[in-house]
Amino acid sequence: MKIHRIALSNVRGIEHLDLDEIPDTGFILITGPNEQGKSTVMDAVYTALFHKHTANNRDVKALQPIGKDVGSTIIVDATIGPYTLSVTKTFNKQRSAHLAITRPKVDNYTGADAERVLAEILEQHLPCSRRFLSARVSFRIA
Repeated sequence: MKIHRIALSNVRGIEHLDLDEIPDTGFILITGPNEQGKSTVMDAVYTALFHKHTANNRDVKALQPIGKDVGSTIIVDATIGPYTLSVTKTFNKQRSAHLAITRPKVDNYTGADAERVLAEILEQHLPCSRRFLSARVSFRIA
C-alpha cells in the first residue's frame, strides 16, 4: 500500500490536518511532543480502512472531539495493488462513506457498497494489513 494523502477534520484534538505531499518512496516519520496527535493520525488511517462508517464501537467513539457535536471525517488516498483510490468516511455524526476508484477503472461507491468494495480490495491485496496496522508500529509506505 502506498499512501498519497491523509486528511482529517474534527478527529480527536485535530481540527484540520491535510498531509498531501507524501513522498512516493521511503518512510513517513511523524514526530512531536506527547499529546500532539501523532497516534491520532495512525488511528484515523486504520479506522478509515477497517471500520465501517456506521460503527459505534469504542475506537470510533474515540474519534469525536471533546466538546464538539460534529462528525469526524477521514480521507485516505492510496494505491493498493492495482487500485488507486480515495476513501472518505465520516464517523459519529452525519455518517457517510465514499470510495472513489481512479485506476484501473474509474468507479464510485457510497455507503455499504463502498465498505464492501474496500474490504474486498484490502483482503485481496493486503490480507495481513489489518493486523499490521492495528499493532501501531512504525510502518513503511512503499
